[in-house]
Amino acid sequence: MASKKNGRKAKENIQKTNNTEYISLTITGLSAFFALLAVIISIWSWNVSERSYRLAEKQDLEKKTAIWIGEYYKDKKEIKFTSSADEIKLQIGNVIFPKEMEKGKSYIQPPNFTYPTTLLEVSLSDYVNKSVPRSPDHISVAEMHIPLVVQSQYIAAGNTYSVQSIYRLIFLSTVSHQEFKMPTVEIQGIIFNRHLDINEDAAKVLELEWKRIKSEAK
Repeated sequence: MASKKNGRKAKENIQKTNNTEYISLTITGLSAFFALLAVIISIWSWNVSERSYRLAEKQDLEKKTAIWIGEYYKDKKEIKFTSSADEIKLQIGNVIFPKEMEKGKSYIQPPNFTYPTTLLEVSLSDYVNKSVPRSPDHISVAEMHIPLVVQSQYIAAGNTYSVQSIYRLIFLSTVSHQEFKMPTVEIQGIIFNRHLDINEDAAKVLELEWKRIKSEAK
């Protein structure tokens, strides 16, 4: 009898030991799981915070990136450049047109930040004369555009920034049926197209854009 009791006690002790080890392993496993879960949550939170920060930084930079409005004054034959945001102030700037129109950079003249268009309008008239066929019996009127690059330095929120961007100059052309009468052009203004990287070759990008526009017009 004693040996049977001792056998039962031994089995009970082994079972208790196994239960204890199982509980211990379970607690250890849960601890490891929650530790891993905490790491995952921490990484996820960091990613969310990082994305939020980058988004806020991008939005702040976009607010400080200048987009210029070019209003044409027919009586003065000039385009006046103003910012689309009151807190952005132009300091210096220049415009680049396709070489077919003008060679080199032309400066936006302070303090009113205007660009005279007299010579440009002559070039536009010559371009229309070469590219738009005349009708023998009626006048042709069309809206046309050419690309230009505006390079500028400006102040926003107390800091100085530089930007170069592609715009399009919109104009109306009128081609007479009379063979030797030059076309007339009437500038409407400029519209924003896109920003360029500050290190991009603006003249090269402009010529490619001009080539594309002319090919689409054919």
